[in-house]
Formats: sequence, C-alpha cells, structure tokens
Amino acid sequence: MTVSQKKLVVWIVVPLTLTLVAWFALHNMAAIIGGIVGGLVVAFLISSTIKEKVKVAVEQVVEEFVAPKPKYGSETREDLEEDVITFNLGLRTSDMDKDLIIIVEEILDLFVEALPQMNKRYTLENFTWEMNRIFHEHLPTQVKEFLDMSPQQQTDGKELFTTVLQELLKTVKRGQEVVASDEKAEFEKMAQFIKTKYQTI
Repeated sequence: MTVSQKKLVVWIVVPLTLTLVAWFALHNMAAIIGGIVGGLVVAFLISSTIKEKVKVAVEQVVEEFVAPKPKYGSETREDLEEDVITFNLGLRTSDMDKDLIIIVEEILDLFVEALPQMNKRYTLENFTWEMNRIFHEHLPTQVKEFLDMSPQQQTDGKELFTTVLQELLKTVKRGQEVVASDEKAEFEKMAQFIKTKYQTI
C-alpha cells in the first residue's frame, strides 16, 4: 500500500469508526457530530505523523547519496602515509610476487598525493568519495582475495590479477592528474566512470 493510500484509509476509517462508537454509546446526533469531529482530528494527527516519517526517510536517503561517508574524507596526509606503510608491510611479508607488489605500491603512492588534497578541497564531490572508496575498499579487497588463494591459484590467476592492477593504476593515475590540474569539469565524469567500473564493491 502506498503512502497516499494509507493516508486515504486513515481519513476515512478513523472518523467512521469513532462515529459508530459514539452512536452506539450515546444514540444521538450530538454523538455523531462529535464522533466525526473527533475522528477528523485523530486522522489529521495520524496523517501528519505519516507525513513526517516520510519526510525524515527521504532526507536520510538524500544525505546517504549526496555526502561522502563519514569514515572517509577526514584523513590527513600523515594518516594516509601510516595506512600505506601498514599496507606495504603486509605486502612485503606476504607471498605476493615482487612485480605485483611494485604495481600496488605505485597505486598507493598516487593515492597519498591525491587524497589529502581531495579530502580538503573537494570534500563533497562524488569524485572524492569514489577515489576514497577505491583506496579503502576496492584495492584492499582485490589484494586480499588474491593472497587468500593457494600458491597454484595465484600462479594461474597472476596474469588476470596483473591486468586488474594495471587498469586500476591507470584509473588512479588519471584521477591524480585531474586533481593536480584542477580539472573540475572532469570530476563528475571520473566519478561516474569509477562508480560503474568498480560498482561491485
């Protein structure tokens, strides 16, 4: 049932119910009039409550899609560098091949250059949110999934994983260039491209 249908039911059923109750209780015209008036008042209050709940729900949805997530966007360059050091230590102590580690580290270095400026100057841009999403979610997930594979699976899947990393490197490099040259006209294009390409995360 839609909100409009619910409101219609409230405006019809509530006054009718109270009118019938008043009639059976008092059996006079004053009771009928009182029941109708009382029902309309109650219906108005219920309808207003429904309307307010709908308004709050809509506002929450809008906030969810317009602004970057709270966990993103507040990191300083020092915070990001600490995250990168931790990430790199994990890579260096893993069984990942060195040539793959080099690509991942290059991607991380680009993020360290781009994200502090984006988080500070372009906080509410979708582009900023999508770049943060790659750094915090997509890249770690891709690396973890590869490292969780058996040695044989890693060998078999290395070529594909290399391609994935190279495409990601290309995307992040372009993003860093857009930020460095302040190409605001490209922000939304890049945001949509990243969102579409990496929408599974």
